[in-house]
Amino acid sequence: MNGSDENLKKYLLQWKLSNPALLVSTPTSHIFEVLRGGDQLILKIFSEMGMRDEGASGDILSIWNGNGAVDLIASDSGALLLEKLEGPNLYYYSEMNQETNATEIFVQIVRKIHSIAIPKKHSIPDLSTLLKPMKIVDNQQLLPFKQAFEVGHQLLHTQRQQVLL
Repeated sequence: MNGSDENLKKYLLQWKLSNPALLVSTPTSHIFEVLRGGDQLILKIFSEMGMRDEGASGDILSIWNGNGAVDLIASDSGALLLEKLEGPNLYYYSEMNQETNATEIFVQIVRKIHSIAIPKKHSIPDLSTLLKPMKIVDNQQLLPFKQAFEVGHQLLHTQRQQVLL
């Protein structure tokens, strides 16, 4: 499991989980369906890249507190334990040619998460920090990333309040 076996055992013990079933492995994480008591949950164990790219996600989910986002059960710097969401997802609506429904749901979610006040002190990197690697792009094939940096930089200077994306 690409080095996650040890981490999987750690989190199974730490959070009293059982019956791990690997759902997907990506460059940033290994995602398992697990059981705790009678509850089905999702365990997301970060790779090194995931810790860099998604390390603040536990803090973000904690701030949102289930308001428009999945409920965070537990987290640390290496993993998230999440509620398992049932029912159709946005991809389902898209596949069923129900783009209007998918868009309406997406807009409702964005409104909910943007309604949450961000604490003055938090460990979440701001977007300008995340965009910095795009600024350095000198390769013609990666020009869209440089353009994305420039657009993002302009948008950051026009925002009225900071929100979590």
